[in-house]
Amino acid sequence: MHPVQKSILKLLEDSKGEFTINQVAQKLEIERHTAGKYLEGLEAMGMCRVRTKGKAKLWSLTASPLFSLMSKDNPVSKELKDLLAKVEENVTFQDDQQSILWSNKPDQEGKKCYEVFAGKSHICKDCELVHAAKEGKEIKGSCKEHHLIGTPIKDKEDKVVAIMNIRKK
Repeated sequence: MHPVQKSILKLLEDSKGEFTINQVAQKLEIERHTAGKYLEGLEAMGMCRVRTKGKAKLWSLTASPLFSLMSKDNPVSKELKDLLAKVEENVTFQDDQQSILWSNKPDQEGKKCYEVFAGKSHICKDCELVHAAKEGKEIKGSCKEHHLIGTPIKDKEDKVVAIMNIRKK
């Protein structure tokens, strides 16, 4: 990673706020176009995000680089998704409501975990993934006829923002 990118990440992490490109450039004493170039690179890697407010673009850290990367549509994200699509196991990223945000198998995104894997209309009693999210620790267990590994995806404050669910029959 380029030293300017490291400096930008440190600035965003230390402040926990949002900055315009001009503010980043001023604080780091670099040219505006240099700040923009490296911010866009960090966004492509899923390390920071940008939102528009009026005419201004506001830059901040992402909750989780991995989670952010999976929700993007760029060459790096595509390569990672293509790689995961080749994995035999079913890999999903789920939110705290058990909605599948991304899956390496077709037709699962947007559905509930318990609908897809257990054929139920409600969350499973003693759901292993709910425990993993609450405890913030990886779990290994089973659900119906599947062996599963639930890995929490955390933000910089160690808060669980999603669960990676790996299942194998």
